[in-house]
Amino acid sequence: MHDMERKYKSALVALMLGRFGNRGAGAFYSAIAMRLPGRCSPEVETFATNGREIIYNPEFIDTLSEREIVGVICHEVLHVAVLHHCRKGNRNHQRWNIACDLAINQIVIEGGMSLPAGACMAGVGQYASMPSNKTAEEYYTLLPDCEQPQQPDKPGDDPGKPGDKGSGGDQPSDKPSDKPGDQPKPQPGKKQGGKGGFGEVLEAPNPSEAESDARAMVATATEMSKGTMSAGLRQAVDAVRASVDWRRVLQDLLTRKVKQDYVYTRPSRRAAKGVILPILGGKACPKVAVLVDTSGSINNTTLGDFMAEIKAFRDTAKCDIVLIMHNVDAYEVVEIAPDDELVMPKPQGGGTSHVDAIQKALVAEAEVIVALTDCFSCYPNDPGVDVIWVRHCQGYHVGKPPEYGVVVDIVQ
Repeated sequence: MHDMERKYKSALVALMLGRFGNRGAGAFYSAIAMRLPGRCSPEVETFATNGREIIYNPEFIDTLSEREIVGVICHEVLHVAVLHHCRKGNRNHQRWNIACDLAINQIVIEGGMSLPAGACMAGVGQYASMPSNKTAEEYYTLLPDCEQPQQPDKPGDDPGKPGDKGSGGDQPSDKPSDKPGDQPKPQPGKKQGGKGGFGEVLEAPNPSEAESDARAMVATATEMSKGTMSAGLRQAVDAVRASVDWRRVLQDLLTRKVKQDYVYTRPSRRAAKGVILPILGGKACPKVAVLVDTSGSINNTTLGDFMAEIKAFRDTAKCDIVLIMHNVDAYEVVEIAPDDELVMPKPQGGGTSHVDAIQKALVAEAEVIVALTDCFSCYPNDPGVDVIWVRHCQGYHVGKPPEYGVVVDIVQ
């Protein structure tokens, strides 16, 4: 089992280093994969995830190449990214897993990754009649009530796993019911199979908490991919990241930059001879620039709510904030220490541009920029620092952000 653990970790390193797939997809998938511990266990037939970890069967992973393992890790990550582990409800477990696979496998392939033979693909093989670019819920309604992965003609014919009964494991003999409570639920510690091509989606232990965690991971991973994701991947995660809590995204970005690990350094002369003690290393809390669009489209209520959250964050993080009020130009730049009073800005009206405001933030040496705006604006090129666009939306009247940064919405 230790050899298989090394094999999994080696594939994870390959994903992080971008050895397979395009750069943007690799950055996105690896950012989330690093937050999902891998666990080797015979309890699952192939791979599985519950949103907390990625579980893999030692015998199955032994049949895969490193490229295929990277592809299946991306497959599992995408299940989590689009909340498949939180969206099942009372649906049949096996049928839901196949629907989820049909929804994401093409996206994994579009990112330049490879999947083992036998993957459930819309428009291919057993699912040739299935349309592409549908959600798991849509595929679920299109699948027959007793849908099962395609069976090989003889044992060992399935290229996904030699000698396995189908690409996902043994198939149940009874037709599952789609009525709530009638279908068997996967039991922890029990070997599960027949839930799709490979990569089973298990229900999250705490769906609301798991959903919140997944949304935050997606927002951070999207920012780290720097706008280089494939069209299919971006479309799949847009709905997830749109309703994420921007405060959690900001905290996650800051956590990656502050002191968070122990390092060993040369001891002081007063320390005992030969003793090297650990100290907390890393960078101090970075400077945050808060850009407030005070044009006519941002009302007093939204401004008040936003400033209240900025104050709460400042009081908790105890870091310096550069507050920049702007419309077309940045007309006020104020550096605020943790103990300074935070004054509510007044709407100024007029048009909107972020060119001057972001330039002022860079001059102030900000490492993180948080911008409250409706995104009907002009933007500069990527400033090279983390940017969170807190987008104020009114119904379907939604502005378009630039390709860089994380976008989270305040919907009214």
